[in-house]
Amino acid sequence: MTIAQIEEDRDAELKAIQEKNEENKTQVHDMALKSKAELQLIKNKKKEIEDEMEGLKRTSADQDGQIKKQGKILADHQNDVNMLKKQIAEKDAQIGDRETKIYQLKRKT
Repeated sequence: MTIAQIEEDRDAELKAIQEKNEENKTQVHDMALKSKAELQLIKNKKKEIEDEMEGLKRTSADQDGQIKKQGKILADHQNDVNMLKKQIAEKDAQIGDRETKIYQLKRKT
């Protein structure tokens, strides 16, 4: 082997290494771009999910408020029903007393 051949082989190997290096750099660059794009998609999806969760939290809080209001209304209605039952019982007692008095007066006459 002559020095010229060795230099030719060296130059060929250097050229092959440089081409492979350029190929690798291109692949790394493409992978980096793809990773950045995927990261952005993930960030966008995360933001959408966070926004949706925030909306669901607001909806849940609104529904909790409505449930509390309805619970208070129900309690008020139950109090009204109990009061009316008490009034009915009192009126029934009054009617019973009057009927007894009327019956007793009729017996006396």
